[in-house]
Amino acid sequence: MNPSHFSIVTSLVSFAIASGCYLHAFSTEKHKKLLNKIAYSLFIFATFLMTHVSIMSIEQGIHNVASGFLLITIVAWITLLAQMLFRIQTAGTFIAPIITLITLIHLLTASPHSAPQQGPQGLLAFHIYTSVTGQAFAILAMAIAILFIVQQRAMKKKQLHRLLGSTLSISTLEKALLFCLWAGFIFLTTGLVLGAVWTQFYSGSETEITSKVVWALLVWTWYLLTLLAKNVFKIAAKKVALMTFVGFGIMALGFFGLLTN
Repeated sequence: MNPSHFSIVTSLVSFAIASGCYLHAFSTEKHKKLLNKIAYSLFIFATFLMTHVSIMSIEQGIHNVASGFLLITIVAWITLLAQMLFRIQTAGTFIAPIITLITLIHLLTASPHSAPQQGPQGLLAFHIYTSVTGQAFAILAMAIAILFIVQQRAMKKKQLHRLLGSTLSISTLEKALLFCLWAGFIFLTTGLVLGAVWTQFYSGSETEITSKVVWALLVWTWYLLTLLAKNVFKIAAKKVALMTFVGFGIMALGFFGLLTN
C-alpha cells in the first residue's frame, strides 16, 4: 500500500468516524463539545488527506477516479469554509455522512488498477463478518421495535394483561432499540469501508456496481436517516420504531443480502 492508498483509506475512515461523532453529539450534553471537536478535527484531517489524493490522481492521469476525489475534496473544503466564515458548526453533521456515502460509492465503482490483484483473505472475511453483523442488528432492532409498539399501545389502552408476560419497560426497550441501531450502523459502516478497500485495491479496473452493493448502501442510508431523525431532529421513539420496519422492508426486498450479484 503506497502513500496514496493510505490517504484514501484513512480519509474514508476519518469521515465515517466524524459522521458518528457528529450524530452522537446531538444525543448527549455531557460530552457534546468533546465529540464536536473530535468530529471537526477528523473532518479537517480527512479533507487534507483527500486533497492529497486528488492531486496525486490528477498528476498520475488516473481520470476514472480523479473526478470523484476532486468532487469530495471541493465539497469538504466548502463545508469547512462555511463553518469558519459563517459559524455553521452543524453543517458537518449532514455533510460528513454524505461525503462518506459518496466516497463509498466511488471506491466501490472505480478502481485505478488495470488488472486484479491477490488480496488478503482475512480482509475479505472480516468485511463479510462485519457486514452480516450489521444486518443482524437491524433484524434484532425490528423485533425490539415490535415489542416496543405492543408495549406502548397496551399501556395507552390500559390493557395490563398484555404486559404481565413482559418485564421490560418502555424506556428499556427504547434503549435496546437505539443500541441495536448504533451497533448495526457501526458494523455495517465498517463492512462497507472494508469492501471499498477490497474493491479499490484488489478487484481490478473493471468494477461495476452490483445489486448487492446498491442494497447494502440503501441499508446504510436507512441506518443513517434513522439515527439523524432520532438524534438531530428528536423524533419520538415510536416513529423510530416505525422507521425500523422500513429498514427491515429494504432488507427483505434485497433477500437479506443473499443476492448473487
